[in-house]
Amino acid sequence: MVSSLKSPRQWRFTWETLAHLPTLRLYLFDAETNPLFQCSKLKSSLNLEQSLLLVNWIEEIDNRPVDFLLRIPVPRVLVDPGCPVEIRATEDHIEAKLVMILPVDHPLVSDFDSILILGNKDYCQERETSDSALLSPLSSDSDFKRLSSKGSVHFCCKSCSKKLTKEPLRNFVEMPSVNWREAADNWFGSCCCSFGGISEKLVYAYANSYSCTEGTCLLDNASITICKEDLLGNIFSAYDEKEPNLIGETVTSLCCEEKNKHVNMATEATEATEATAEHENTNDRISTCPVSPAYTPLDQHDCCIDLSQGRSASTNPCASLNKEILRKIIALEIDKKTFKRGPLGNGFMINTFNLSNDIEWVEFVCSNCSSLLGAYPSSKNGFTPADGGVRLFKHCISTCMSVDSDGNIFRRHTLPRAFVDWLLDSATDELSFRTIVKDLGTKAPMLQIVLLTCKAWCCTGCCLDTKSGAEGPVPKINLLPVVKVLYTDCSLLSEAESRKKEEWATKNQANEVYMMACQIRELTQSLKLAQETLPLSCSSLQGLSLSSMERSRSG
Repeated sequence: MVSSLKSPRQWRFTWETLAHLPTLRLYLFDAETNPLFQCSKLKSSLNLEQSLLLVNWIEEIDNRPVDFLLRIPVPRVLVDPGCPVEIRATEDHIEAKLVMILPVDHPLVSDFDSILILGNKDYCQERETSDSALLSPLSSDSDFKRLSSKGSVHFCCKSCSKKLTKEPLRNFVEMPSVNWREAADNWFGSCCCSFGGISEKLVYAYANSYSCTEGTCLLDNASITICKEDLLGNIFSAYDEKEPNLIGETVTSLCCEEKNKHVNMATEATEATEATAEHENTNDRISTCPVSPAYTPLDQHDCCIDLSQGRSASTNPCASLNKEILRKIIALEIDKKTFKRGPLGNGFMINTFNLSNDIEWVEFVCSNCSSLLGAYPSSKNGFTPADGGVRLFKHCISTCMSVDSDGNIFRRHTLPRAFVDWLLDSATDELSFRTIVKDLGTKAPMLQIVLLTCKAWCCTGCCLDTKSGAEGPVPKINLLPVVKVLYTDCSLLSEAESRKKEEWATKNQANEVYMMACQIRELTQSLKLAQETLPLSCSSLQGLSLSSMERSRSG
């Protein structure tokens, strides 16, 4: 008889396979059962017609033997029916192995799968929606094409669907690679005179393309950047007069420095010709223009150039500076403040070389539901974006009111997938790549990640009910692509243990990346939830927790 004392739904199953290995592994576990001592005469059988694996055993209940039977859906893979199912019991789970004809990542598998589903329109539509919308690679190029094809787009909060933009945006610009300087030097050489200094020209061209302007949306893989003036509600207007613009402040300072250089040259020439009267006039001009002003608004004529009008101020003692000097000053400022060490970043993940002592990242939240939407760089203790741009994370926003509809271009973006996308893009050795994720505010280590393999597939669920009359259609399940990782939640460590993680990162040359604390906590929580898909004995390795994270199919 089948036991009625325990419901099979308490038993969870997880299927897993790795790249290039024709083995499909099954984990069956129940928190209340010790299969090694309780499950006798364990056996299994495969029903390929129904895509089911049947596992049964005999267990002593109240001194009488009781038959147990579990029905486990088998994912759509090419299983070899001629090979027997290997099955064994451990203290906290039952493990089974099926032999596949071909590994799941073999090209012939996808072709054969297409033939199998050709006559099943419902499944074909379901598979198309799952693969194309949710499993397609996270690509700024793909998002750029879809946004451009729409013509105009409003951005909304993904949590509450509140509209974020005043007017629909129509101008979209795909951001160049973050490795712009390395790419330019590799192609044209790092010498400033090579090929007419074309490497430096590319740097300035990149800098100009990165500038944030009203009505333009800049895209990278994880975020979009829009001008603060495009946001609905003009939320920064109250601080605009109080908060100095970092870029404008630096331009003003550099203009004054350039002016003083010219004035000093004139002074030296005057002293050489003993022109006393002109010498005094020059000294007067020097005294009226400080070398390092704390902050001078760009629309005031006490600066050396009236940048807001785009021309030299006629009443300014430095009105002789021509447009070419101004262009060089602005280009120098851009390179010095923002691009010498790389761009400020997208706020989602910041590399060490993007960090700046002059910049702090501020969370940007929805005014309606307080959900995190993105971040913006601000000068220390500031309130407004230092470069005028607010970074909105793609996994936090939508391109339409209906978040789950096909009209939402960012529907496939999630926090784990965005993180994995960066992880795989940065990894040099997929078998053992180490990363320390630090709090962008405190710079303290929060999460330790070790990438084990970037090509694994798994699916999980509950076993089917076997009670009389309850047997229904077997649900179709598919293996989903994941990466296997080891991790440690460093936020739970003591100060001494945190120092050891820092030493580990230095010794192993681990990559350091900075994220906002709330994002790290959410990422850690997703790792802990994924860890629960495996039995306890299989959820750790070498003192680290073993888990998985979803990835795109081609990742």
